[in-house]
Amino acid sequence: MGRSALALLMVLALALPAFAQEQRGSIEGTVRDSSGAVLPGVTVEARAGVRGVVSTVTDESGVYRFPALMPGTYEVSADLSGFNSNTLENVSVSLGQILRVDLTLQPQGITETVSVTAEAPLIDVKQSASFANIRNDIIDNIPKARDFTSLVQLAPGANDEPKSGGLSIDGASGAENRFYIDGTDSTNLRMGVSGKDLVTDFVEELQVKSSGYPAEFRGATGGVINVITKSGSNDWTGYVGSLFSSDNLEGSERPTLRLVLTGENQSEYVTFPKDDFRRIEPLAQLGGPIVRNRLWFFGGYSPSLEETDRTVTFRADGQTRTLTQTQREHYATGNVTAQLTNSLRGRFSVTANPYYEKGRLPDRAGTDAPDTNYAINREQPNTSYAGQVDYVVTPRLFLAGRANFLTYDTTDEGIPADLRHIFNGSNAVFPETPPSLVRDEGFTSGASNRAVLRDLYQRTAVGADATYYASLAGQHQFKGGFLFEQIRNDVFDAEQSPNVTFFWDQSLTTLDGRTVRGQYGHYRYRQFGTQGDVRARNYGLFIQDLWTVNNRLTLSLGLRTEREEIPSYVEGLSGIEFGFGDKIDPRVGFAWDVRGDGTWKAYGSWGRFHDIFKLELPRGAFGGDKWLDYRYSLDTLDWTEIGVNENFPGEFYEVVNFRIPSNDPSCPECGGIDPNLKPYQTRELTLGVEHELNPTMSLGVRYVNKRVDRAVEDVGVIVPGLGEVFFTANPGFGIAEHIIGDEFPALPKAVRDYDSVELRLTKRFSHNFSADAVYLWSRLDGNYPGLASSDEVNASGDGRRAPNVNRLFDAIVMAFDENAQAVFGPLETDRPHQLKLSGYYTFPFGSTVGAFFRAQSGTPISRRVSMVSSTPVFYQGRGSDGRSSALTRTDLFLAHRFSLGSHKLQLEMNVDNLFDQETVTRVFPVETRQILPIEEAEFFQGFDTQQLIAEHDILRDPRFLQDEQFQGKRAIRFGVKFLF
Repeated sequence: MGRSALALLMVLALALPAFAQEQRGSIEGTVRDSSGAVLPGVTVEARAGVRGVVSTVTDESGVYRFPALMPGTYEVSADLSGFNSNTLENVSVSLGQILRVDLTLQPQGITETVSVTAEAPLIDVKQSASFANIRNDIIDNIPKARDFTSLVQLAPGANDEPKSGGLSIDGASGAENRFYIDGTDSTNLRMGVSGKDLVTDFVEELQVKSSGYPAEFRGATGGVINVITKSGSNDWTGYVGSLFSSDNLEGSERPTLRLVLTGENQSEYVTFPKDDFRRIEPLAQLGGPIVRNRLWFFGGYSPSLEETDRTVTFRADGQTRTLTQTQREHYATGNVTAQLTNSLRGRFSVTANPYYEKGRLPDRAGTDAPDTNYAINREQPNTSYAGQVDYVVTPRLFLAGRANFLTYDTTDEGIPADLRHIFNGSNAVFPETPPSLVRDEGFTSGASNRAVLRDLYQRTAVGADATYYASLAGQHQFKGGFLFEQIRNDVFDAEQSPNVTFFWDQSLTTLDGRTVRGQYGHYRYRQFGTQGDVRARNYGLFIQDLWTVNNRLTLSLGLRTEREEIPSYVEGLSGIEFGFGDKIDPRVGFAWDVRGDGTWKAYGSWGRFHDIFKLELPRGAFGGDKWLDYRYSLDTLDWTEIGVNENFPGEFYEVVNFRIPSNDPSCPECGGIDPNLKPYQTRELTLGVEHELNPTMSLGVRYVNKRVDRAVEDVGVIVPGLGEVFFTANPGFGIAEHIIGDEFPALPKAVRDYDSVELRLTKRFSHNFSADAVYLWSRLDGNYPGLASSDEVNASGDGRRAPNVNRLFDAIVMAFDENAQAVFGPLETDRPHQLKLSGYYTFPFGSTVGAFFRAQSGTPISRRVSMVSSTPVFYQGRGSDGRSSALTRTDLFLAHRFSLGSHKLQLEMNVDNLFDQETVTRVFPVETRQILPIEEAEFFQGFDTQQLIAEHDILRDPRFLQDEQFQGKRAIRFGVKFLF
């Protein structure tokens, strides 16, 4: 983009004084007389019951607009001298909606005043974006977890996928969404997941935008999750109560797959006793007027008070102990809303969820040292502040300004500074080991000595937008705005003493391809820490036009551009900077009111999206993390002396630096940044049809096509004597195309292709029930799962959340199979078929039953082995061993309200996994416990994996293709609330 064009865009944005989050909906329409002629000068009011009233006047075209209404139910009325007034009740406004409500006035003397009770339009015929709005009535009456993110799964195409790092929307990973609470971007700055907890009791409405969102919304290659908290009204309302859960209200414990502790190469399933835990969650919320019709207040507070007792028999001495961990998390929110004038509204809100942890728990297998100190505490404050002003300057001009601040931190206390020994395997396999030195697989000599002295994150943002309505070859809604954001991370997090891991009776494959071991195996001495204090600034500009060409066709035309800084954690070295010309996102869409009566809508959109970088990349690649592994032969059984007073006996094999800064131009052999690096980019195409079957029921079909155009990852090269050297690059492009030389195949580009067809039937609440049914067919294919990696899953079943530095392209061999063919196929969270059914029914006698059922295909099973520097290789391709079992789950909510005069008492029960289903969710995919020794030249000639394993006597993993992880157990939560 040229300088003059950029300057013009900035001038336009500033002249039209955005944040990528909506906190309002809108109503607009045309007022006509009985002959169909438009009526200018009509006074139109939108009355929100106990929340006051706003009014406007129709323009010369008979058009009226309420551009900034709080979500809720409104009564819309029109009045003009000489005509009878007309009123439409029960107009339900949701976040981001543009409802068209047309009114007709009859001349006085022909009829009386008209008052109509009707349902609001089900279909927003002006927007091409696909979004799901989850209103307060649904939130209150369906089963859910405590945090607001549990509601996202109700949206089509959205799933909680632990292997994908969290919430997956339309095939994207859990690190690619943006989260907003009361206008504050609460996305975790380091990992891209939700960075703030908010209990569902305080949520007024949640919106999930999954596709087609216009240019005002910033980088989200997944979805946008937008939440607003409850507000006060002219009536004082609220409740007090409490929730309760415990281990006695849970289903059966799930088995754990593990290696036997005695060191033999065998596996076993063990089922540990349940921990004894008790969780009490008091609740209180209150809302009401400070000044009626002008100023309202809402506040809510709910601490989560949990104690867990774990009884463990320590294998080292046979003693049984019970240890306790106390967890406290305080959820609080408060806001003040002001209707300063008929055209000026403001809101200020605060949301906090500080967390405190006292004590840690031992390993359930009893492999910790009996004298381990568990008196370790953690504190994590987390607070956000948000303020906004909405100003309707004229019926054609609307201004909005916002500012917000997010801060959270982590601090540890009581972390031991002792040398720590860790067992991989057991020395019990050697008969000559003195009994006093024998320890089991998984033994640790003490608690982790890694202490977080501080890990402070902050995000400060200010922005403004302006909307102008114009008539020019149709109706236009021009909108433009800007965003300024500053982020910060101040961290000091390090291991205070050496961590020594013993690999008993195991060989080591070195970086230069040697297979080595000592008499008893080998050991590793590790140093790890993170330090730095960085800041970065980001800017966003957008312009867009919602152009209603005629009464039936609306076009959405927009352009977004951003300037972004990715900081360096090493002072004096540069990070990455993308200018406005590097991140240009055109977004277009259409919405067609097929019949002109709002009952049929066809829509479609195309757009380009750029990610906002998370801080995990500069922490890991630009000098924040320090990680050195020193590797030695293990030639003594007296492991207790290793590491003491810097004593590291045995033959020194190598040192591996896993965190060589790649942004130091004075060290070209240390990696680098591609000088032609492009930002992470995706594109999408959506097409859909919606039909209103009746005033309370609609049917929709949506097709989605989403593609990754370019990824940004650390692409690795193994340098013997130095370690893993990384280049920040676009895989398959630029310097990463032939990263180890032209004589080897080109590194494939990152591919993630997602296609889906969604069929949705929605029944709005009427006749005592509400329901939603969604069937989804989808295909998720490629070699790149996204910013969180489903290819790297830990023992808890969670995918690795290390945006842009996952272990996906750390060695070129990872992208190929044993036939030297590039590996593409179904990704680890591919689920071809999904069915979701949700809803609730209220009985006349005060009871409510809510349910959420989902059925999903299983996910691919892909065998792998570790090769160059422990990088995993899908040597038979993706999906080599079929799929895991199909998954079903039913959640239930029951409640009953007792009338106590003008107050009510509610008893409730929430049940997750009602039938305590124990379906397998993951099969252990790794075939060997050791690295296969093979160099790139031999790899790309093709090889036989099984022959290689046999030739080098590689230790096979006995857990291979056994069921490893299972569906979570049933959990019941009881509650009581006194409502007033």
